[in-house]
Amino acid sequence: MFICPNLKCRYNFYFNDMIFLEYFNSEEIVCPWCGKRLDLFKVFTDILKEGFDQLGLHYSLIGCEHKFEKISLKPHELYTLDISERIGDGELLYISYTPEGGDIFPLEHHSNTPQPHINQETIYLYGKPQVDKAVETKINISYWIAPAEIKDDVSLRLLVDAFKRYYEKNYQYMVISAFTAVEIVQNQFFTNILNSSGIGKEKVEPFLKDHATFSYQFGILLPLLVNKFKLPKMGQKVYDGLMNLKTDRDNIVHSGEPKSDWDINRIQRELIAALFAFKYYKLISIE
Repeated sequence: MFICPNLKCRYNFYFNDMIFLEYFNSEEIVCPWCGKRLDLFKVFTDILKEGFDQLGLHYSLIGCEHKFEKISLKPHELYTLDISERIGDGELLYISYTPEGGDIFPLEHHSNTPQPHINQETIYLYGKPQVDKAVETKINISYWIAPAEIKDDVSLRLLVDAFKRYYEKNYQYMVISAFTAVEIVQNQFFTNILNSSGIGKEKVEPFLKDHATFSYQFGILLPLLVNKFKLPKMGQKVYDGLMNLKTDRDNIVHSGEPKSDWDINRIQRELIAALFAFKYYKLISIE
């Protein structure tokens, strides 16, 4: 969710497919309350720039679910936090603990071999006193979950991984995951369109695999199909970000060397461009 920047409005927008479709049709969205025109691409990149990733809110951009609960923790208590029902068949991506007051601070307790959260359904919290004569303290727990429909979709799972790598500041793997996610859905997009156009599957698959590279599909085939079938355009900012993403991905793959001087603004635009391109290929089709 994000809020209209008009201080007299403050309408709440939700990250649903309709706002993406509106953007692809005009490269803007319009606030239904105050009429303010918004650049959705800028809204999304600003969410990254303003540090919302530190709260896990960047996962909201890709449809992950936010959960919240409150517990009471006593001094030196070992509390069992069972989140199995809340996670279900999904996957835990992010969790944070915020005490209400300074008496108790929650520490995760683990065995000799700590397990990553991704594998955990039960977390043990130890109540570490911060002051003498500490008393029972309320702890706010916030976490983000990738639901089963995200976890089980390979391309979407790669996009989630890209957002996770961004949070970890592991930009090299962010670039690879984001580009691969787009590559998969782009190939599916063209396969579906060409098949629906009457071209046999036996011709489509070899063509896309052996002759139509990502750049050819994106730079030549897509504009042709957009013009022929009067499809919405992806948008110039998405195009620019995606081409930068491809350049960075190619440099990583071809050089095999880690890069240390990442331009964070460029990285943010690349990640949001991957998300928008992903949405475009999932939502746009020939009637």
